[in-house]
Amino acid sequence: NPFFVEELARDAAAGRAPSQGDLPWNVRHMIVDRLARMGGAERELIHWAAVAGECFDLTLVQAASGVDDDSFLTALDRLRKAGLIEDDQCSLERMCFRYALTREAVLQELMGPDRRRRAAALMRAAQAMADERSTETPLEWLVGYAIDAGDRPAAFAYSAAAGRQSLALSGVAEAA
Repeated sequence: NPFFVEELARDAAAGRAPSQGDLPWNVRHMIVDRLARMGGAERELIHWAAVAGECFDLTLVQAASGVDDDSFLTALDRLRKAGLIEDDQCSLERMCFRYALTREAVLQELMGPDRRRRAAALMRAAQAMADERSTETPLEWLVGYAIDAGDRPAAFAYSAAAGRQSLALSGVAEAA
């Protein structure tokens, strides 16, 4: 696995090469260990980003997390330099997890109630951003966050709105 080899090389370059009997059991274990060595701001931000999605809107994550501009940018830069996230090639307003395995490992570390709390905050922030800007927040974000938050009425309402939007665009199969 090239990702696993890259992670081992990163640890070795940082002077943390494991001894022969101390190799990580899997990539997830390696990622969790690396996150444990990072600062609290970086760990907190990557938790928010993982709940937000494989590629995440920077304004949305910052609004939901409540982190000030300087702290947010510093933590983002450290996560990028650590090779955990990278710039989205299509948008300056988004970043992506460098590997899907990284996001999966981070999500597995979050307790269910914490994940639901973060999803609910992301849903509220996305709706507030849409209201503030008089624009539509992508419904797939709202549906996903509502489902992850365990908010069934909101998930149903956003799903119905997405179905209506799809029908209006002649997407009958997608609406179903």
